Amino acid sequence: MLLVIDIGNSNVVGCVCKIEKIDNCTEWIDVMRVKTDTNKSYSDCLVDFNYSMNDYFDKVKVIILSSVVPGLTNIYLNLCKDLFGIEPFLINYKAFLSMPINVPQPHIIGSDIVANAFYGFNRAPEGCVIVDFGTVLTFTTVYDAKIAGVTFVPGVKTAIDVLYDRTAQLPKVKIEAPTSVIGLDTCKAINAGVFYGYGGLVDRIVKVIEKEVNRPMKLFATGGLGSLLLPFAEAPFEYNIHLTVTGMKEIYECVNLR
Repeated sequence: MLLVIDIGNSNVVGCVCKIEKIDNCTEWIDVMRVKTDTNKSYSDCLVDFNYSMNDYFDKVKVIILSSVVPGLTNIYLNLCKDLFGIEPFLINYKAFLSMPINVPQPHIIGSDIVANAFYGFNRAPEGCVIVDFGTVLTFTTVYDAKIAGVTFVPGVKTAIDVLYDRTAQLPKVKIEAPTSVIGLDTCKAINAGVFYGYGGLVDRIVKVIEKEVNRPMKLFATGGLGSLLLPFAEAPFEYNIHLTVTGMKEIYECVNLR
C-alpha cells in the first residue's frame, strides 16, 4: 500500500491506497487526522502515529510526505523511517523541477498548492482553477502548462475565529449551513454572513480570473468545508475531498515512475 501524509496548518492527515496506476486508484482510506500542533515533540507525534497506523506497518511500501509546517517536517520524516523503515518521498522544490508544469518560485511555494495544481493540470491542462477550503482559502490558477498564480483569502474558520477574538459579545459559533440569509439570532446571523458571503466571494474571484486569462476555466475544489460551502456558490465545481493527496500521488508517479 501507499501512505500519503499531508501536514497542513490545521491538521495532519494520513491516507492510504493500493499501489497502482492513478486511474485505477479511486479509494482512499483515511487513517489519521490530528490537529496540527507545532509544540508537539517526536514522542507526542509517535503516540498519534502508533495509534493511527498500527494496522498498516506491514502493508505500506511507499510513503509520500507533504508539509507546509517546517517545524513538523523532520519529526514526521524520522517517524516514517523509524516505524516503517522507509525513506519518504518528500514533495519539495526538487520534485517540482521534474514536473511537466512550470512552478514559479519553487523554493517557497507550498507543496499543497503544487499538488492541487498538478491534480488540476492532469485533468484540464487547457486551464483550471483549484479552490482549497482550508485555514487559508486558496485559488490556484493553472493554464499553458504553468501555475499562473494563486489568490489567498482568510479561510472560513479563520474568519469566524477572528470575529470571536476581536469582539466583546459575539460568541464562537458552530459552522452550520443557514436556511436563510437573514439571521434570527447571533449564531444564525454569523453563519448566514459566512456562507452567503463566501459563496459570493468564490463566484466573484473565479469570474475575475476567467476574465483576466480570457478563457473559461475548469473548476475543482477540495477542503473539509468545501462540501458545505459550495452549494452557496453558483459556479460549477467538481469537488474531491481527496484532491490534494491524489495530486501528491500523481507527483510521485510523475517523478519516479516515468
